Amino acid sequence: SGIECTNNSKASINGCIITANQRHGIYAERGFPNVTDCLITNNLGSGIFCSNTSPSQWNFPTISNCVISGNTSGFGAGIFIDNLSPIITDCVIADNVGPTQSSIGAGIYLASNENAVISGCTITGNSSNRNGGGLYMANSVNTTIANTQFLDNDADDFGGALFINNTEMTMTNCT
Repeated sequence: SGIECTNNSKASINGCIITANQRHGIYAERGFPNVTDCLITNNLGSGIFCSNTSPSQWNFPTISNCVISGNTSGFGAGIFIDNLSPIITDCVIADNVGPTQSSIGAGIYLASNENAVISGCTITGNSSNRNGGGLYMANSVNTTIANTQFLDNDADDFGGALFINNTEMTMTNCT
């Protein structure tokens, strides 16, 4: 991975170019990154991978004003977030690929999250071989998606733009 943030670490990652890593661009297992103004591209794993062992009451990770593109992973090629409360704003998540037959959530994969927010983003050109080309969301509560564009995303099975399973969410002003 390009950057690892683990064991309850909180890291601010600002203005960085994170590219061409053999694993994830940013890897945070029980870590809480704040990622701003970064280019995260062409990694052989998720652009940003964040996972926690139980839901977090903190609003982490925060990801803002980033371009996350050209990453390749079976789950959440652009962004993978599990058991957290992410805030993703004003980002471009583009051209990420889930290459395997079981791949889901090529643009963004969200599972078991609370109070997730996606706002002001463009999610475009992402492709999954199974479900949720643009966004895959499961087992999450109180999710808000606002002022976000879903353009030209593709999934071979279901939900080219969005695949939503067992989730409470609100969408406002999205295309």
